[in-house]
Amino acid sequence: MSSSPPLVSIITVNYNSANETTAFVESLLLADYTHWELFIVDNGSVSFDGAAFRSMDPRITVIESAVNLGFAGGNNLALEHCSGAYLFYVNNDTILEADTISQLVRTAVSTKNLGGVSPKVLYFHSPGVIEYAGCTQVNMLTGRNRSIGYGEKDDNAHSSLISTSYLHGCAMLLPMEIIRQVGPMDEDFFLYYEELDWCERIRRCGRNIFCEQRARIHHKESASVGRVSPLKVFYMTRSRLLFMWRNFSLIELMPFTVFFVLVSLPKNSFLFLVKGQWRHFTAFIRGIKGVFNPLARY
Repeated sequence: MSSSPPLVSIITVNYNSANETTAFVESLLLADYTHWELFIVDNGSVSFDGAAFRSMDPRITVIESAVNLGFAGGNNLALEHCSGAYLFYVNNDTILEADTISQLVRTAVSTKNLGGVSPKVLYFHSPGVIEYAGCTQVNMLTGRNRSIGYGEKDDNAHSSLISTSYLHGCAMLLPMEIIRQVGPMDEDFFLYYEELDWCERIRRCGRNIFCEQRARIHHKESASVGRVSPLKVFYMTRSRLLFMWRNFSLIELMPFTVFFVLVSLPKNSFLFLVKGQWRHFTAFIRGIKGVFNPLARY
């Protein structure tokens, strides 16, 4: 890279997980890429000591919100403060490798028509196991997609730059100009699918999405909301429906609507009730109803 590398504005959102944020910052301070500014957005945590993070490095700015603005809202809150040529959105429950950022920036600088790039994502609690190495397009029947390499051991099978359908929301680097071109993430989603919706908008404006598999990050998946919490059920259900209905035509949506009504709705309802997960069931039903209300929250 040149002697004057581009400034990277890093944004991470904290919500009742200061220990996770501290571990992330410690990994950032060991990175071989040093031309960055970090914005830690506290998303209405019960208890948060911003001064402790400011004291870790002068490049760190803490922004505190009195309320939880969700994933998109929390990230968007930092945008007006960012001055980098690139934005790096990264979850606070991740650990960077020393060259994660430098690999991503090198790719971004050298790749034409880039809309965004994510690193390969590995499970922190299952060392060497892939969570994401790119992904497929959302299936028009199920409204879901599949991560490339999911569950596989990390070896040389996924070690190149590939074009992909979507970024991984836990780590995505984008040119600042994307904000001017397509706008920020849509805050109506609150949690989940917001980066998929964003990628659809980015691709519609003629930009390409990539996964740089030679860059790696380690993700403590769902550390903030729990693996199968009612909160996650609510937002996954609501955001899945919202994503489909906002990005596809009525004709395209017909098979998905039939599938959801005849398969997803009865299957999920049955499983939650049989397992005695009443709160999960009610969260699922509320998630369906919530798609019609942009302000619906769990």
